[in-house]
Amino acid sequence: MIYKRNCLYFRGDIPCKPHKELGVHCQDCEHFSEIKGRILIIKLGAIGDVIRTTPLLHKIKLEYPNHEVWWLTYYPEVVPSSVHKVLKYNLDSVLILEQINFDIAINLDKDYQAAALMNRINSVKKYGFGFANGRPIPLDEKAESKYLN
Repeated sequence: MIYKRNCLYFRGDIPCKPHKELGVHCQDCEHFSEIKGRILIIKLGAIGDVIRTTPLLHKIKLEYPNHEVWWLTYYPEVVPSSVHKVLKYNLDSVLILEQINFDIAINLDKDYQAAALMNRINSVKKYGFGFANGRPIPLDEKAESKYLN
């Protein structure tokens, strides 16, 4: 059996959606969509803040087609279904995220736990907030403008 682990639909823990709905298998699946990269969004904050952040997904989908999008939050129920993997913030999720290589990681929260977690994320590019010397810090110019607001 051939498994295409680089497909946006491939789960690994359960059969993918095309397999469950159409009975297709990786080997001859016409729904194969190659993952070009992975993007992580960290927005733990208040439920309203998480909802107000979701328009960011439109820009990400346009600029990074075929990228798998992951989102870490306290409120997974409000994250749109277009996100490939939504994780509730807890120890299990942190352990999972530490084992993944992302192309882009975006932390939109400047609280201690989100900023400290950002330092532990493996990513080629990081935007938003990180952590240094016991304090959240901006990682890029856009975060700098929000840092003291």
